[in-house]
Amino acid sequence: MEKPETYIPVIRHFEDIDDLLNFGRDGNLVPGQESKAVLIAQDIYTEAKKEGKGAVMFICSNKKRAIQTADLIVGELRKVDDKLKLRIVAEKNLDAIQQGKPILPPDYKPGDKFIGFDLANKIFTKEVFAFDDGNHLYKFGDPVLQDDGSYKYPELVPYFESYGESNRDLLLRIYDLIVRIYEKLDKLNSKTEVVVVTHAQLYQIFRDLNMVANMVKNEELELVTGELPKLCWNLYSERFKNEKPTYGINYISIENLRDPEMIGLLKKEIEHLKNLK
Repeated sequence: MEKPETYIPVIRHFEDIDDLLNFGRDGNLVPGQESKAVLIAQDIYTEAKKEGKGAVMFICSNKKRAIQTADLIVGELRKVDDKLKLRIVAEKNLDAIQQGKPILPPDYKPGDKFIGFDLANKIFTKEVFAFDDGNHLYKFGDPVLQDDGSYKYPELVPYFESYGESNRDLLLRIYDLIVRIYEKLDKLNSKTEVVVVTHAQLYQIFRDLNMVANMVKNEELELVTGELPKLCWNLYSERFKNEKPTYGINYISIENLRDPEMIGLLKKEIEHLKNLK
């Protein structure tokens, strides 16, 4: 992806071990991914030196796969320049959507596909995005107990002991993080290269928000409060109609994060989401 003039690199974590029984949704990285870290470290170092920055701060989710990804890249950066100041900061707002506690089948083995997540993903998408008035309060994996005692989604009942986050919960923490980054951006950007390490879903949300910010900035869009989640979803869906998602370094424009108009729109979205009932 082409780099804007000023940007924050956003990276998806490396491949992690799929073992729901022992790790839940917080597995360690699959060993042997150092070559990925080498390439990313070289790119980050080149950009840091070009900008005259002597420090790199990795802001990552507090999941092991994100922290370990950042740690691998930091290790490679130390090999390149042992005088470079390096720091990893865990930020819970960068976590992937919480998906609840699954009920695993008795014969489950590490690496087995858990059908409950596939069902829950499809239903979550339907509840939240299928209609203009999507239910942003719907919790991931919830079969929805109705007034007559039946379930709206009985197929989910056998798969979850507890339910995950709603889309509102997810978006509130992402939007809040962006506002906080905006408030600290000038101080960080003067001496420090900031790199975000997150998960596939959040990686795409950041990318969609950047596209919306460009549209607003170029007066191609007049954003109405409450429409941002559906707009981002439509951008994502359109982008990947005929192509498989890829997760290289995504460059988020700092100019967009500095734009008071965009931050103002995000703050309105935050209030709108908080007031949903």
